[in-house]
Amino acid sequence: MVGLFEVFLLVLSFYGLTHYTGLSRYTVPLACLFCIFWVQKLEKRMREEEEAKKRLLQYRLRKHRELEEQGFRKAHASAAEGEE
Repeated sequence: MVGLFEVFLLVLSFYGLTHYTGLSRYTVPLACLFCIFWVQKLEKRMREEEEAKKRLLQYRLRKHRELEEQGFRKAHASAAEGEE
């Protein structure tokens, strides 16, 4: 969806270069290119935040599994001691 918006802005900037006159001929394409740059930065930041959340969840899941395994080992060890 964001890619389509960027393509629209790019087409609008070329349209502005070919059809507008005066100062608008240059301000519209510059504004469109600035918006494309801004949208790409925003998209990159959102992707980085998403990756950071994913890494955090993976870390928490790994720690949780390790704690469960330790609990199972302790329970198994205490059960083995109780049988003797």
